[in-house]
Amino acid sequence: PGRAIAPLDRTTMMRSSSSSSASSSISPLSMSSSPVPPEEDTIFALSSGGGGAGGGATAVSVIRLTGPRSHDALRHLLRGPGQRSTDDVKLPAPRLSSLRTLYDPDPAAVEADVLDQALVLLFSGPNSFTGEDIVELHCHGSRAVVKGVLDALEALGRPPASSGSEDEAAPAAPAIMSIRPAERGEFTQRAYARGKLGLCEVEALADLITADTSAQRRLALRQFDGRLSRLYDGWRSELIGCLAHAEAVIDFGDDEDLGPDDGGADDPEDEPSSDGTGQGGVWDAISPRVSSLRARMNRHLSDSHRGELLRSGLRVAIVGPPNAGKSSLLNLLADRDAAIVSPVAGTTRDVVEVTLDLGGVRCTVSDTAGVRNEGEDGVNEIEVEGMRRARRAAMEAHVVVGVVD
Repeated sequence: PGRAIAPLDRTTMMRSSSSSSASSSISPLSMSSSPVPPEEDTIFALSSGGGGAGGGATAVSVIRLTGPRSHDALRHLLRGPGQRSTDDVKLPAPRLSSLRTLYDPDPAAVEADVLDQALVLLFSGPNSFTGEDIVELHCHGSRAVVKGVLDALEALGRPPASSGSEDEAAPAAPAIMSIRPAERGEFTQRAYARGKLGLCEVEALADLITADTSAQRRLALRQFDGRLSRLYDGWRSELIGCLAHAEAVIDFGDDEDLGPDDGGADDPEDEPSSDGTGQGGVWDAISPRVSSLRARMNRHLSDSHRGELLRSGLRVAIVGPPNAGKSSLLNLLADRDAAIVSPVAGTTRDVVEVTLDLGGVRCTVSDTAGVRNEGEDGVNEIEVEGMRRARRAAMEAHVVVGVVD
């Protein structure tokens, strides 16, 4: 869903082959329908585990800020006793970690409240992940510390509370700065909008963050280094070149001759010639290039969705008659008692799923109910429903393992 491109404006259709370029300009292929506004909110978020609501305590938690006022926000956190204004605060040098004390910037406080001692890192745009000024706070990972720092940052974006003075008509004081909590994925969205990441790299980053197995990690890293973007950019350049030659023949073939660089020579004849000149020579030159490109695309697409399977994982269904050892096999693979094992037929009534790392591949292994004739003695409606679910699990699985005694 990118912006429309004029058909004759070839230069705007080209994109740098390096999707991780440090340039802050927006690629013409950007999904964004509007340019990045000149001034955006500064945003912050907890970028690691620990702290926060529902998170367990960790040794270290990382809080990140990005935006035009991120360095100013850090000055407010570093302003301690004896410093009248944030102008007196000396920031750490960019890309050099510094151990600093963080203070609550609440102006109503009688004395500065210490929030934590944290390792502080600064990155100046455009040489940063998002292309903006970035601050990283490596704090202790307790809920109290993380909540205190996040609350202090959020308070910088709120107007100060009313003092209850007599002049009710006086306008409310503005917030210290425009800063707010980040929305989900907003850091990566800003990196994409400024050309720091391409679409393929954004997808790879999401896969890398959620990777469970070594195969998923390797697949995400191969995509994240830009090789997939370079492949697609190469295809695109080839298509644009063929399209330009074809349009030149259609638009100017009767009036002008094509030079050697355009696939033909200065030959006024339109018929194909043995030396590849004229319009026929141009078509003869384009056709094998397009056929070769189509073959390369088909080979790329005919990988049986291996990348998709590695990313989302394989579904493996263990099926067979009752008491064949299906649950025992699942417990052996899981290395724990995931399913009940009993000599009584029909013990497993529902599908029991376990997610495993098998050879670097994420697999969801399902133990299913034993399948037998529904007319046999002892088969009730609950077991019939279990067999129906077993058949459905087998139909939805990528791999079906049959177990027999």
